[in-house]
Amino acid sequence: MFESLMTIQQACALALRQQRTGQLREAETLLRATSRQQGDHPQIRMALAMVLQQAGRVDEAVEELHGALRLQPNNAEPCVNLGILLAGQGKLESAIDYLNRAISLRPDMAEAHYNLANAFKLSGDSSQAVMAYQKALAIRPDFAPAWNNLGNLLAGQNQFQQADAALREAIRLRPDHAEAHNNLGLTLKAQSRFDEATAEFGRAVELRPNYAEAWNNLALLLHRRGDYQAALMAAQKAIAIGLKSDSAEAYANLGNVLKDQGDLDGAIAACERAIALRPDDPHMKWNLALSLLLKGDYERGWRAYESRWKTSDYAERTFRFDQPRWDGTPLNGQTILVRFEQGFGDMIQFVRFIPRIAGQGGKVVALGPPALRRMLDRQCGIGQYVCFDEALPPFDCYTLLLSLPGLFHISLAETSNQNPYLKIDPELVEQWRNRLGPAEQSLRIGLVWAGNPNYRNDQNRSVPLRAISKHLAIPGVRYFSLQKDANPADIATDAQNLQMLDLTAQIGDFADTAALISNLDLVIACDTSVAHLAGAIGKPVWILLPYAPDWRWMLHRSDSSWYPTAKLFRQATPGDWNAPLKEVASQLSELARQRNINSQG
Repeated sequence: MFESLMTIQQACALALRQQRTGQLREAETLLRATSRQQGDHPQIRMALAMVLQQAGRVDEAVEELHGALRLQPNNAEPCVNLGILLAGQGKLESAIDYLNRAISLRPDMAEAHYNLANAFKLSGDSSQAVMAYQKALAIRPDFAPAWNNLGNLLAGQNQFQQADAALREAIRLRPDHAEAHNNLGLTLKAQSRFDEATAEFGRAVELRPNYAEAWNNLALLLHRRGDYQAALMAAQKAIAIGLKSDSAEAYANLGNVLKDQGDLDGAIAACERAIALRPDDPHMKWNLALSLLLKGDYERGWRAYESRWKTSDYAERTFRFDQPRWDGTPLNGQTILVRFEQGFGDMIQFVRFIPRIAGQGGKVVALGPPALRRMLDRQCGIGQYVCFDEALPPFDCYTLLLSLPGLFHISLAETSNQNPYLKIDPELVEQWRNRLGPAEQSLRIGLVWAGNPNYRNDQNRSVPLRAISKHLAIPGVRYFSLQKDANPADIATDAQNLQMLDLTAQIGDFADTAALISNLDLVIACDTSVAHLAGAIGKPVWILLPYAPDWRWMLHRSDSSWYPTAKLFRQATPGDWNAPLKEVASQLSELARQRNINSQG
């Protein structure tokens, strides 16, 4: 036969070509026949190991490499291949031993250092992995995969500058390295360099159109900047291709995009699919909760909302008490600690449910931030208010503030049963009346245009003061800034056009803000804590909402079940504040006109 005339080198070369074209059975047959004819040889065993590995017969491949090493103990190549296969099987200690053996045989073998770094990374020894990658690159500076893996590892250690440099070097060496583009995108995203990150994810999928992880990452950032249609396409692409592990992340992402597009049924279905794929992941249930609550399905929504404290967003704010968590049963005179959570707006919105605890026979100790103490102490059934950094009094059980509606089975219809529910100190109201001076003919409007910049969706909910100044400079209207920590540049350029008076330096806490608001005719605010405060004290408040609103404002409504004095003005197009501001201007002009008529009459 022709094969019998082949040298070992010729047989291995032909088997490699067959392996590359998927002819694995033919390659195995050729190599075993050659071994029978030419005798046991390490090169044949190593070639056969590659074929068996590709066929998924890893244990057999490992045996062949052991055989090659017995025949040629000083050969570094089978040691490296054994290290790779054993690491893939999770046998990291043995893999590291073989890779170190390879390095002792051939210290200048860059591939051995590279795969040793990979094994160290899998074992969780990041410092050893970094050193091994660096040794590989010292030997072979053009080793693009090593630059990529090093950059990815450094990014995981929050060494973003070094990670950025390593990943860019990988791309310089191999501009078509899709994984390096994706990893650079993740590094840039972690630094909030979102436009650059979006470009890198886009380049990754351009180079590798079936790169599901990169499509999913691209969808996340397109969603973040409000490009919902493109985000939807990218999320669907990730699902169609299929992520390496499963598609739970892609389905969760798809659900978030559909929610923000207003397709709540589609969003809920996508979130339920994500939960089915990853039932123990609280992030999947959290996403479902937001869609259910936005739809007004509070019965299911509150249950899913309890997953929030298990998500990474809240992990660093977790707490432990020795006392049991309250299950909603009668308290019969026991003292319960109500632990406040999330943002000031959430706290103000949900404090309305604390009086219901009295109906269960409970004595309430509230644990919250200092800025709310003067406003809430001895209100809403709170017997004692303790700040987060203060020692706690004795208590029998505890609950979380935003768990109360679930415990009380609050329906959508019940959210407006207690309005207004916060009272203001009359003396403090009088103090602020004196600061504002005598009442004028003009409408007095409180204005808030920006939220906490650290909030993940703040770029969508905050309204540029310049846009407000453009539309709301209306005769007969006097503005008062309620914007704490305003950007001085905004105030300097736009506040003058609005004739806005800034007294925020005199505001010490929310009690001051509430007293100031009580002396105004109306509050106009983006979706911030001041909007909640105005609604809680019963002051008319017009709330400017982004195209994709927070769940509590629901969809397509111009009113709010939470605050009867609120009026909602929504974006019709993502990012475009012109339409809602024009509507505000129209209604505000009419109010000013009526005020002028009434004052003359």
